[in-house]
Formats: sequence, C-alpha cells, structure tokens
Amino acid sequence: MNKILFPLSGLILSTAAFIIQEEPLEQIEVRVNYGDELETLLTGAVRDGRSREVEDILIAEIESIEGRVRNRGFFYMGEGVKLRGTDVGATREIIDSVKEQMVDTIHRLELAKYEIKLLLKEIPVTEPGMEETLLDILTSLRDVPTYTELKYRDVITDGFELKIQDVTDNGISRK
Repeated sequence: MNKILFPLSGLILSTAAFIIQEEPLEQIEVRVNYGDELETLLTGAVRDGRSREVEDILIAEIESIEGRVRNRGFFYMGEGVKLRGTDVGATREIIDSVKEQMVDTIHRLELAKYEIKLLLKEIPVTEPGMEETLLDILTSLRDVPTYTELKYRDVITDGFELKIQDVTDNGISRK
C-alpha cells in the first residue's frame, strides 16, 4: 500500500508548488531603435548590388514586426479582458476584436513579404530610384507596430481614447 501512495504523494507535492499571482503585471514598453544602422546596411547592400542581402534585411524586419504585433495583440487581449470584467460575452468580443486586428496586420505583412520578393525579382536593386524606394518601404514597415498599437487600443476602449483626443484637440482653449 505504501508503494501506491508514494507516487501519489509526489504528485501532490509537485502540484503544490504552483503560485497564483493576483496582482496585475507591470507593463514595460520596449522599443527597438536601430538608429540609422539598418538603413545603412540596406543602402550598402543596394549600392553593392546584393539583392539577396536586401531581401534578407527587409524580410527579417517584417518577421520581427510580426512577432511584436502578436506579442502586443496578446497583451491587449489580456488588458481588454481585465477592463471588461467577468462577462463572457464581452470577453469573447474583446478577444475576437483584437485577434481580428492582429490577423489582419499579420496578413498584410505576409503580403508585403511577397510583394518585396516580387519587386526584387523584377527590378535590379541597382536601378535608379530603387534605393529610395527600398528605404521608403523600410520606413513604412517600421510604422506598422505603432499603427497596430493604436488599433488595439481603439478596440479595447471602444474608441474612447480617440474620442478624448478629438475633444481635447478641438481648438477650444480654457483660461
């Protein structure tokens, strides 16, 4: 009988190690700033005609952005659920709404990868104007996380934050 209870007591002891934390976790915003380094790498690859390196730089940036978009999406799902409380319908609505924005953004980033690959196959990177075009693409890609963050915030607050901004930016000044 002792042999039967011994494995069970080990199981009970190991499950007793779980700790549930009731406090909300502190939000830490991390922004990655390459400065001009990524632009310099991209420009150097373009000028040297290294199409594969240009593609690798842009695709890697997109994949990095996809990861940030997913991470922030799940964060906002959690925050939205906290704001709405225990209502199952409201919880489902928040999760579905944030997920919809996240999936849409990821889909657009996947399309961007495809378009970049097509562009680099059809036009040599050394063509006049290509350097500026590729730098513009990089700049546009870097705006995606900020724009997506705004969409997430809009979803979990039902546009409340934007409405406040509209009211405060209406040109009326108080003295």
